[in-house]
Amino acid sequence: MAKLHIVGLIGLAEPAIAFAKQLMKRQVTVVAYDTIHINRQWAMTSGIVATSSLQAVILHLPSPKVLICYMATKKASKVQFAILPDLLSEGDIVIDNGKMDARHRALLQEKGIILLNIGAKAIKAGQIWTNDAEKNAYEYCKAIFEAE
Repeated sequence: MAKLHIVGLIGLAEPAIAFAKQLMKRQVTVVAYDTIHINRQWAMTSGIVATSSLQAVILHLPSPKVLICYMATKKASKVQFAILPDLLSEGDIVIDNGKMDARHRALLQEKGIILLNIGAKAIKAGQIWTNDAEKNAYEYCKAIFEAE
């Protein structure tokens, strides 16, 4: 896989914007969406490419698409997670901050979408991968985990 240079980000609360700034310092372009308009405006002042919909974020991403789900609450995330399987394809990568429920994770996995957890301390400690796809996805997305 080529070097990661653009990622999608769902959720633009203060911690997500700080995280996006760390990614941008590593020369990774961040294209983001939040349901709250003022959060999108705030993101744009930080240099983040903010869009008006999750679909627009997905359209900006090269394959394999890398989408970071950084929503503040599980309630806010349910609607976004419900439409992800229709927007992503096999081999795309979703990195979750722990807000995704088991049902949505299963729907993505059934479609062949690779799931990683951004907060997983096990990854930094040398997690044993369940398959080569997860290991390769982690290597491709290493800049994301180093920005945490």
